[in-house]
Amino acid sequence: MNMPIIPHTIAGSINHIEIAQIVHTEPRNVKLSIERLANKNVIQLPPMAKVENKQSLSPNRFSDAYVFSGEQGKLDSITVVAQLCPQFTALLVKRWYELESQTAKPVELSRMELIQLALAAEQENQALKDHVAVLEPKAQVMDVIADTVNTYSIRDSAKTIGIQESKLIDFMLKKHWVYRENSRHRRLCAYAQRVEQKVMVNKVSQVIACVEGDKVYTQARITAYGLTRLTALVAAAGLLNK
Repeated sequence: MNMPIIPHTIAGSINHIEIAQIVHTEPRNVKLSIERLANKNVIQLPPMAKVENKQSLSPNRFSDAYVFSGEQGKLDSITVVAQLCPQFTALLVKRWYELESQTAKPVELSRMELIQLALAAEQENQALKDHVAVLEPKAQVMDVIADTVNTYSIRDSAKTIGIQESKLIDFMLKKHWVYRENSRHRRLCAYAQRVEQKVMVNKVSQVIACVEGDKVYTQARITAYGLTRLTALVAAAGLLNK
């Protein structure tokens, strides 16, 4: 079955060749990273299509490329860059912002509004660049620890990601990563589906012997794989500390 031929750039999508240009590496490096993360179930393997490079005059100007699109594609592409070349994560987020702006319904804006939007976008991009610079040493070893059995408290995870603990908890509650055990204790517990996805665990933190039976207390903790995934989700939602 022949793959469809698509332009080098499609509104609302980005392919691995474009990502390679953004992070200044060879397309094959990005392709291998995508396949490796997909094999580990860190991301969904994106569809592949024939991509036309209009800048090339060669008769053989078509290449096979993985194409990311939609919210899932956006999140997965950010995950790929965060693990491959973390220092370029902000540039990819900015590129997605540009792509989404192209597909949005045209709105008539004044010159002052355009200037304010441009200034806000530049400030957000600079904040992301600064944060990526801080996280870079940790991001470089993320791929190594993702295969370990280490787990992290929500507080420690918030510090690593670069977000206030309270905001991270609210985000995890909203995205159904955790829930409150009851109104009295307000203890956070991981949803069963998140445990099955291996992004969280309910780890026994304390056992108290009682007359009526032992009471077991657990703590919701984030796995190394979950920390990688959660970092990409928080970045995509624009919740990184500024």
